[in-house]
This record gives sequence, C-alpha cells and structure tokens, in this order.
Amino acid sequence: MFQWKRMRQYKVYRKLIVSYILLVTLTVSLVCSLLFYVFSSNAVKEKDRQAKTLLTQISYASDVVNNQIINIGNEMINDHTVISYFNEDDDKIRNYEIFRQLSKIQAIYPFIKSIGIYKPANGSLLDTAGIPVDTEALAQNTKKYMSFYPRKVTVEGANGNMPYSLITFVLYPDFSMTSPSKSVIYMNMDEQYILNTIRNISKIDHDVNTFVMNTQGQVLSHTDSSLFLQDLSGESYIKRILSEQQDEHSFIAEIENQKQLVTYVKSEGLNWYFVSVNPYNQIVANIIELRNITLLTGLLLVLVGFVISLYLTRTIHNPIKSLIGGVAQVNESAGTYSKLDEYQILADAFSQYKENEESMKFNLHKSSRAIKETYLLHLFKGSMAETFAPEEWIQRIEDELAGPFYAVVVFKIDNFAKFKEREDLKDQALIRFAICNIAQEIMQQRGQADLLVTEENEIAMLKPYAKEETQRELPAVVADIQSVVKSYFKLSISAGIGDTVGARGAVHLSYKSAQQYVKFRLFYGHECILDAKRTKQHFMVTVKYPYALEKQLTEAVMLCNEAAIKKKLGEFVQHLSAGTYYQGVNYCSQLMISLFKHFEQTRSLPETNFNQYLEKISEIHSSETIEDITQIITDFLFKVCAALEEKNNHANAQKYKSLIEEVQKYIRKQYTNPGLSLEVVADVVGLSPGYLGKLFKGNTQMSFNEYVNKVRLEKAKELLSTTSEPASRICETVGIYNVTYFSTLFKKNFSMTPSQYREWAAGRRSSGEPE
Repeated sequence: MFQWKRMRQYKVYRKLIVSYILLVTLTVSLVCSLLFYVFSSNAVKEKDRQAKTLLTQISYASDVVNNQIINIGNEMINDHTVISYFNEDDDKIRNYEIFRQLSKIQAIYPFIKSIGIYKPANGSLLDTAGIPVDTEALAQNTKKYMSFYPRKVTVEGANGNMPYSLITFVLYPDFSMTSPSKSVIYMNMDEQYILNTIRNISKIDHDVNTFVMNTQGQVLSHTDSSLFLQDLSGESYIKRILSEQQDEHSFIAEIENQKQLVTYVKSEGLNWYFVSVNPYNQIVANIIELRNITLLTGLLLVLVGFVISLYLTRTIHNPIKSLIGGVAQVNESAGTYSKLDEYQILADAFSQYKENEESMKFNLHKSSRAIKETYLLHLFKGSMAETFAPEEWIQRIEDELAGPFYAVVVFKIDNFAKFKEREDLKDQALIRFAICNIAQEIMQQRGQADLLVTEENEIAMLKPYAKEETQRELPAVVADIQSVVKSYFKLSISAGIGDTVGARGAVHLSYKSAQQYVKFRLFYGHECILDAKRTKQHFMVTVKYPYALEKQLTEAVMLCNEAAIKKKLGEFVQHLSAGTYYQGVNYCSQLMISLFKHFEQTRSLPETNFNQYLEKISEIHSSETIEDITQIITDFLFKVCAALEEKNNHANAQKYKSLIEEVQKYIRKQYTNPGLSLEVVADVVGLSPGYLGKLFKGNTQMSFNEYVNKVRLEKAKELLSTTSEPASRICETVGIYNVTYFSTLFKKNFSMTPSQYREWAAGRRSSGEPE
C-alpha cells in the first residue's frame, strides 16, 4: 500500500518505475526478437544449403548418365555388328543378333528404358521395348552428334495402356562414318528414373516440389508426374531463374499466393535446371517451438525485471524524497495525497537560488564596471582626486593596472557624420561596444588592456607595460584591430598612439598626446595610425599663411577659371600639409573669410551666400581630412563663380540687346543686297563674326542666315501676292539671284512653290478671305 501511495504522490517515483519497466520490457523484447531472427535466418540458410547440395548431387548424377549415354553411343557406333544394320539389305538373323546385343546393353544400365535403331531409308525400326519413334523429331536435328528431347508415347498392351514419359537421346552416326547414312541410334530414358533418383538422394517431403527443366522452361521431370512436358516459362519465378544466368542461386517468391523458397542448380553438361520449391512456413516450422519457449522466457524475465524495478526505484528515490522534504513540507499521513512534482519543486528552489546569485553577480559586476570606468575616466582626465570608491575596489583596479609603463591609444570612427546618419542611436552604441570587444580580444593575447568610450566619437584604450620598449608592437596590434572592425562592420577607424609614460598619474599626458596625434588624420587620411614619430615633422616646421596663393586664387575666381581654381587651391592645401592640425584648419578658415570679404565688398555675391559661407566655415572645422576641406572650399568657390557669371551674363545681355536690334534693322534695310553676310555686318558693328553670330543666336534663337532668309522670303511672299512679276524677277529683287535655290528655300519654309503660293493667294483674295 505504501508503494502505491508513493507512486500516486511523487512524479519522479512514477517516472522511475515506468522507465525501469520500459527498459526491461524493451531489452527483453529486443533480445528475444534478435534471437528469433537469427534462428529463423539460420534455418532458412541451412535449408537453402541442403537444397543446393541435393540439387548439385542430382545434377552430377544426371551429368554421369549423360556421359554414360554418350559412351554407350560411341561403343555402338564402333560395333560392326550394330552398324551393319545401316546397310540397305534387310537380314533378319543379323537383326536378331543386333537386338540381343542391344538388350544386353539395356540390361546393364537401369536408366535406359529401351534402345533402338531407326533407318529412315526403308522406315525399319529395331527397338528393345517396341517403343515407336517420333520420325519428325528424329529428322529435326542433323547438325549435332547427339540431341535429346522429352516426349510422351503409348505402347499398346504395355504400362496398362498408360503413356510413357520419356527423354529420348538421339545419336547421329553420320558424323563419325566415312560413308553417309541417315540412320540414327536412340535411347529412351524413363522420366521416372530421374524422379526416383531425386527421391532416393533427398528423401524429400511431399510438399516440396523438385523438378528438372530445360532452358526453355519445359519440365523434363517433376515430382508431380502430371506436369511432365509442361511449359512453365510464363511463371514469374521461372522467368527470374532463366534471366539470372547463374549456376546456382536461391530466392524467396510468391507462388500461388504462398511464400516459397526457390533454389536451383544448373547442369553444365545437359544445360538443365534442377529446381526445388519449398514452402517457407515449413522451413521455419522447426523453430516455432523454440519461439514459444523464447516468448515464455521473455515474459518471465519481464516479471522478474518488474520486481527488481520496484526495489531499485525505492532505493534511488529515498534520497530524493529526503531532499524534497528539506525544501517542501510533505504530509504522507493525510487521507488524500496531493501529487508532487519533485522536478518542479527542486527547479523552483534552484531557480530562485540561481536568480539571487545572478542578481548579486550582476549588481557586483555592474558596480565594479561602473567604478572602473569612472576610475579610468578620471585617470584620462587627470582628476584622480575626484574619484570616490571603496579603497579595496580602487586597490583591486590599481593591481590590474600594475604597469609601471603606460600608453593610451585613441580610436576615432572615420566619416562619423555619415555614420550617425546611417545608424540609429542604439546601433551606434552597439557598434562602439563591439569595437571595444574586438580590441579587448585582440589585446588579450598580449596582456591586460582596458577600453572606455570617452566621447561620442572617441574610444580610449589603456595598455600597461612591464617594459617601455614593448610599446613598439602597438602599431601592428592597432592595424589588426582596424582590419577586423572593417571586415565586420565595413567601417574604418583611425588611431592615435600616445606617448609612453612611466607613472600611473601621468596617464592623462599620454591620453592628451594621443588625442593630438589622431587629429593629424586631417593630412594622412582615414584608417591611419599616428604616433609621435610620424607626426614629429609637423611640430618642427612653422608654416606661414600663403598670401600670394590667396591672391592668385582670388584672381582665378574672378575669371571663373575652374581649372585654375582647382590648381591654386591644391597648391594652397599642399602648402598647409607640412604644418600642424590647427594651422591647417585655421588657415583654411582664414582663406574662406578673405575670399568672402573680397567678393562681398565688390557686391559680386547675393545676400543668400552669407548663410552658405557660415555653413562652409562650420563644415571646415568639423572635417576629418584635408580632402574634405578642399572639396568644401571648391564647392563654395564654384558657387561664387556661378553667381559672378550670372551677374556678368545679365549685364552683357542688357548691353548687347540694343546692338542686336540695330543688326536686325540693318538686315531689313539691306536685304536686297545679295552680298549681305555675317562678316559684312560684323565689320559694321565692330565685332568678330563668330562672337556676333553667338550673340545674335542667343538673343533671337535663330542664326544670322536664318534671319536674313526669313526677311527675304516674307518680302517675296508680299511681292508674289501683290504683283504679277515672275518669280525669277522677285528673287533678284529680294537679293537671291539663284531662282532654283529661291524655289527650294520657299517650298521648305512654306510647303509650296512660289507659283503655287501665287495661285493660292489669288484664290483667297477673290473669295474675300484674308491671305
């Protein structure tokens, strides 16, 4: 009752019992199934082996019979008495002697039913048992020394008038005789002899079918005599035997809706198949009893396993029960038992303990990390006096930063403005955190290193060293960090390596120097690594402001020469690249101020350009590289050029408008002059022909010649409609002396010839319609 009570109350106890019972049941079932499978497989294999051995023996016996028949035939052919029967004359005494000799041979070999000689020339037959021959079958094969064929034949008064099942072997002596002869020697073998041989060798069961067939699937002998000469080639298992082309094999097939084991052996001499068909259920019948015993034994083992499972379950569950009692109150004496889930009880207890532990660890880690970050920040800023934290925590941090040498590396994200536009605030923080982790992992291989995000676009790394010279490896390590960050985030970072200091209190000096060095990214471009050695030359050179280049650049802008602007601005920037960061930025700002003042004083710029100027000054101070500053100044100057050109174009347009009007008046007066041309008019107004043509088309939207032709054709239209002058005279009047050219030009502009226009104008005039 106690066991049942515990099983109802405790979930683990129930699972243990069920698990043990299932384990025992599955194990015993698996072992029993495996043993039964092995025994049944071995029984089938043994039966198959016995069948193959039997069929091989029968095949061998058949080959022996075949060889004996050949030997008998050879002896008979070599016997002069026997072959004398082939003569054309018929001698009864000789025939009697031959008959006696054939009878003696038959008596020696029990498998021979009869021996006979057949002479087709006169149809005479000599047979020891009086069995007739099949003359058609004897005449079919004349190309082989010996052949055989199965047949059924009935002899009156013999075998109870039942037909004999015979296999007739025919020998053709013509192949071994010097003189041709159509006579044949034949021997009839009773099919029962083969069947008796099979039964004597195998002692086969009545349910086992054993038979012999030829390569066409025709039965030559069968345990069921009614199947003699039956054609079984249509059966699926016979088709498989004939198609496999193997000397021996066995397989399982469905025959008449019953599972059968088919085994066959092929005779080499006779080319016969000896086939055995065994019912599969009889093959394994011998192990049915063994199967029953195995099942009974398995059941007993399961029962024993069940008892052992109960004992083991209780033994294993007792410690668990005691543990559950320690974390939960369990009342076993109550009338009703509440179901308990030991897993859930323990899981809740451990989960609560783990949560408390994780919460404590998290708070400690968070606090320690916050304290360390604050410590590092004050260390970088040089304000250690403002650090407030427990002494033991400060001591632990200082132990980690043993030194005694320190170097600070400052990382800057390149193209930070685009980075801020591309990523939201959350992703920006995650990427900065990832950069810190990447640097931390790479630096772990070379000792302690601490990283801190000091500004929005600044990550500082503090690296303590035991020896001062080990700092030389920093550029290679920083390059690895840049490479990994770029491969992961498609993001480049620049770095400044600060000076090595020999005291923890001087770390802020290394930090400030790293900040100064990384600013020289302005000249060295993105993804650079800068230190004191690489930037030293900039501090040793004093660069003065290039006023001459400023003047040349101003002149290029006034001329709106973009190529000269780019060239002079490039020379200006190249001059600044030898100086410091602040010189580069301030001199570029000074250039912008000078240019703006110059063009503002000349009133060359509209008022809106002042806002653009302020934006460009701000962009210069926030630019990361000198190329960015160059592009900013170039864009501004090109806009100034555009404003100047627009102003000049407007002034020129007003200046030349009256000139073009004078040219048009001159054309309308001189259109009758056939020598009127652009060169003539340009000489009159004092301009070059090309420049005048450009001004004319810009103001009238048509070329000089197009305007002249237009004036002449309009006058020609007027003359065609108001006078009766011929077209040849009119074209000369308007200044065109080639009448063909005049007609072509007129038709091109008005879609009709001069004569057609005159007719059209007359028709309109007669009808009172306006032309």
